[in-house]
Amino acid sequence: MKTDKQNTVGLVGFPVAHSASKAYFEQKWRHINLADVWCYKLWPITEISNLRKELASETQLVGFNVTIPHKRAVISVLDVLSPEAAAIGAVNTVVVQNSIWTGYNTDVVGVELSLSLLDVPEPAKALIFGTGGAAQAVAFVLRQRGIHYQFVSRTPHPDLLSYHDVTQDILFDYRLLIHATPVGMWPDTSPWPLQNLHLTPYHRLFDLIYKPTLTPFMRWGLPWRAHVLNGTPMLHAQADAAWLLWQQAEVC
Repeated sequence: MKTDKQNTVGLVGFPVAHSASKAYFEQKWRHINLADVWCYKLWPITEISNLRKELASETQLVGFNVTIPHKRAVISVLDVLSPEAAAIGAVNTVVVQNSIWTGYNTDVVGVELSLSLLDVPEPAKALIFGTGGAAQAVAFVLRQRGIHYQFVSRTPHPDLLSYHDVTQDILFDYRLLIHATPVGMWPDTSPWPLQNLHLTPYHRLFDLIYKPTLTPFMRWGLPWRAHVLNGTPMLHAQADAAWLLWQQAEVC
């Protein structure tokens, strides 16, 4: 039975209804007999500058996850940033303690695990499709590993590759391909724009999307026997890391 003294956490973003985070945490709490102590809510927020006002009624607020499109913009309403979040310039987890909002980036934990699961051969060069908060977390981990990377953007920019710039020669050189945009996320069924380019069994494709299980980006690699991985391991790893942070600040 729920009580009025539950620790409250949740997800801030827009949209949020598709997220698996709520179900994941609720199942976790049932398994460890904490379902009466913790509550996970969904907050569809379009304007991040109103966030503190929007959450002011949550008197038992311990923290929250942050998803698209607010991972970078949320920094403007925080009091403190962890060193990793500051270096990345993006936040996916916030801890609220004594009215102090502290931003963290636990996405890096998920990216590190996912790259380990893909068994990326060294030396590697990576293309990161996307430039948002999740892409910045990917770039941070690649820098830590000494892996050279380039961003690929749909929007033309002099310092970035565009999708039209990705040629067969580039794909021969860059064999770690990481997709960090919402394109192809359920219910979007858009085909992957580069599907006519050839890959090899030496390519590793990591899609941060976890729904559908087999994304358009991953389907690109399958005919070429490339190794593919979706965002489920990352989702669970970053959530578990956020849970550890929240436990330190719980109010019940």
